[in-house]
Amino acid sequence: MDRKNKRILGIGLFVAAAAWVLLVGWIVFDRFELRRADAFQAMASKPAGLDDALPVLWKAPSFSARDQSGALVTEKTLDHHVWIADFIFTRCTAACPLISAKMLLLRKAIPQPDVRFVSFSVDPEFDTPAVLGDYARRWNADPRWLLLSSKPSEVQDVARGMKVPLERTADPDNPILHTTFFFLVDASGHLRGVYDSIDDDAVKRLVHDAKRLDGAAGTAANEPAAAVLSAGGASEVERGRALYSSAGCAACHADARVAPPLADIYGRVVRLEAGTTAMADDAYLRESILDPGARVVAGYSALMPSYRDHLSSGQVADLLAYLRSTASTAKAALETTTPAAESQATDPVCGMQVRATDASPHTHYKGKTYYFCSDLCLDRFSKTPEKYVPGG
Repeated sequence: MDRKNKRILGIGLFVAAAAWVLLVGWIVFDRFELRRADAFQAMASKPAGLDDALPVLWKAPSFSARDQSGALVTEKTLDHHVWIADFIFTRCTAACPLISAKMLLLRKAIPQPDVRFVSFSVDPEFDTPAVLGDYARRWNADPRWLLLSSKPSEVQDVARGMKVPLERTADPDNPILHTTFFFLVDASGHLRGVYDSIDDDAVKRLVHDAKRLDGAAGTAANEPAAAVLSAGGASEVERGRALYSSAGCAACHADARVAPPLADIYGRVVRLEAGTTAMADDAYLRESILDPGARVVAGYSALMPSYRDHLSSGQVADLLAYLRSTASTAKAALETTTPAAESQATDPVCGMQVRATDASPHTHYKGKTYYFCSDLCLDRFSKTPEKYVPGG
């Protein structure tokens, strides 16, 4: 073999060897990343004992952002404060309302004045300080809750520093993929815990751990947070109305894309995800407050937080009294302002009984008019009407 061919053969062998090394390295790296992701998920939801030492995980990332009032906030602003962080965006109708509801419960369960709660918007181009201010008011913000808007590249850096993904997609229903974890940071800026917001036991651990880091005694894991929400007022209905707002119910149920509307729901039949129906009476609504995943209204997520550990039996009764009053108020208004000829209809999507008026959301399909409880149900019907009309 001449020198030229030997050199070509040598280069070919070198390239093949290099490719093999890269392939093996990629496989090893990929498996390592999968193990790291699995370990991270396990850390976020592990049923650890409350006496476990909190390890120092890593240093929280640097950042610079504006809060809902327009004030500049950096990691230095949080020096000497224990803080809890999450990632949300205000246009989200999937996981973010759940995260914000859990953040509200955390704020109620952790009254320590020096603890801070930090929500990084993953949609900062839309979530300006003014938009975040409106969002904060919907969720009964207190001065300890900082909702932050920064440059898109900077929130990417924060997510990377928290070791979680952040990605935009072409899916209009889920335009931004982001973590649902809560992050606990100590007063010196070090990550001390990662908690799955969907896991109620993990959130209880977070309450205990945050209080411990702040120097206050925590509540035992098996004890309920016991009525951390309260409402004032002279009557059941008035207390229930105040509680409906302070507990965050209004923030979700005012948006039919997030949760079924509750005004005038009492005493009506609703269609469930299982294909069955239920009467929205005291028993069903109480179950929805305490065990929301048991019988979910069709078309909605089962991720509503349970208030079992956060409301007393008296407060649940107050909420039910308020919901009963909205039904009777709507009925009285209907009787005094609507002609007797007005009829009722059944929403073909969720099964709820609705008023059939020109003002109600409605559409025509194959010569028949269909009425809906909300624009969300109308939109779902319009996309696939044959799914909801027998023989359609």
